[in-house]
Amino acid sequence: MTSDRPTRNCLKWAIRILLIAGVVWFWVRFARASLADIETRDLFVGWLPISLSAGLFLLGYVLLGILWRPLLRSITGFEIGYLEAFRVSAISWMGRYIPGKAWALAAKAWLSAPRREQLPATAVAVVIETLWQMSVGVLLVLVLSLVQPVEGLIPKAARPALIILAVVGIGLLHPRPYRFCVALVLRVLRREPPEFRMGLCHTLGLSAGYAAVFLLWSLGVFVYADAVAGLGIAHLAPIAAAFTAAFLLGFLALLVPAGIGVRETAFAVALGPLSIPAPLILVIVVGARLLPTLIELLCFLAAWVLSLRRGRGLREGAPVSREEDVVREPADPTSGPTSPEAP
Repeated sequence: MTSDRPTRNCLKWAIRILLIAGVVWFWVRFARASLADIETRDLFVGWLPISLSAGLFLLGYVLLGILWRPLLRSITGFEIGYLEAFRVSAISWMGRYIPGKAWALAAKAWLSAPRREQLPATAVAVVIETLWQMSVGVLLVLVLSLVQPVEGLIPKAARPALIILAVVGIGLLHPRPYRFCVALVLRVLRREPPEFRMGLCHTLGLSAGYAAVFLLWSLGVFVYADAVAGLGIAHLAPIAAAFTAAFLLGFLALLVPAGIGVRETAFAVALGPLSIPAPLILVIVVGARLLPTLIELLCFLAAWVLSLRRGRGLREGAPVSREEDVVREPADPTSGPTSPEAP
């Protein structure tokens, strides 16, 4: 075991170096041909589309935080308020910028656990949430690719297969097959699958919520791209599919912080068949990274302020009356009433 660890570390660093070198080579070659053309263009993006795009990204991040509350309650039975769910989600989301993405998952599980011994339950809930987001994102890419296929990006011969995959994906969102798939993945990860039950309406509601998050982000990218290149509504579905697919690939790039470079490369390649000039693709891709990053930082600062307010209230011994500031465990019907002095 000891001799295997240096080998694995060397392999990880080799893959990381090759991946970063490939991304840098692509962007140096792509940017060198585009920067000169950008300087000759009169590019101006008004504050209105930038503000609208940033607002759509903000709505997506807020909705993502809110959805953590019903999912955590369904998996573990723990009750948290909406503000607490947003705080946990916004703080842990910044962990994606640490290579490996494990810090984002670990931080969310740790911040959501009422006590340390209940950390395994929240860790399983975080894994289920990640799998759920990925499956909904893949299904959304398939559906958007079929709504408005792009010539040169998806061959006609592959479209029947995409239809079959989309139908199968929708079927897998039913609670019974989804629980089976989640339990299978958790066993592969050497995690004990929890006993949780979700009704069909609850499952479809969470799935629709995660789909809405991806659509809000994609709509924000489209508003910005339309302001840069004047694309028109006909490009909405292809850009939404391209950005969602690029986001998922960036998340799967575990060795790169927040998928930086990988997401942009995949997005630029997917925008190629849309007949957008290369210089404008460069501007769109860079903006599609900078705007969400700015909103992520604002959400993190808001969550940090909430943490300071919550910590100050606990230090002063003030009673916490707001539901948003409390993490509650499921009630134990066999236990008696607790005294006010109990910790």
